[in-house]
Amino acid sequence: MTARQWFERAKKEKFAIGAFNVGNLETLEAIVAAVKNKKSPVIIEASSGESGFMGYNNLVDIVQNYKDEGAQIILNLDHATEFDKVKLAFDAGFDYLHFDGGKIEFEENVKIAKQIVEMAHTKGIMVEGEVDHITGSSGIHAGGVEQEQAKGDYSDQLS
Repeated sequence: MTARQWFERAKKEKFAIGAFNVGNLETLEAIVAAVKNKKSPVIIEASSGESGFMGYNNLVDIVQNYKDEGAQIILNLDHATEFDKVKLAFDAGFDYLHFDGGKIEFEENVKIAKQIVEMAHTKGIMVEGEVDHITGSSGIHAGGVEQEQAKGDYSDQLS
């Protein structure tokens, strides 16, 4: 199934699809073992750095091997900030592309996102675009949620 088909099914049947970042083969193997055991679909996410480290084509090939064994995987390029990195993932065969232009000017962000959408839709690949930056990170935070939220900005691009 395509990413779009999985998302439509999840919405219709009211279930969530977990998304987990991978930066090495061991993490990928652990995630796949869990979803095979649960007979559940999963979104495997890899940032541009993670994809570069593992190799864009290698990652696609490894995920395809797991798909051939029955794992239900959507491979997502996560928070790519450069068109060239999105193009690498597109060319390699990722199932889903996330362009994060939240730290560049809005007009430039939309321009690049449109190029990505035009490219991706030629193969039926879904694209997620990020229009602004929402504070926070995946790092370890010493304070509570309220303290972390108070440090940053909130998006004002959409109401």
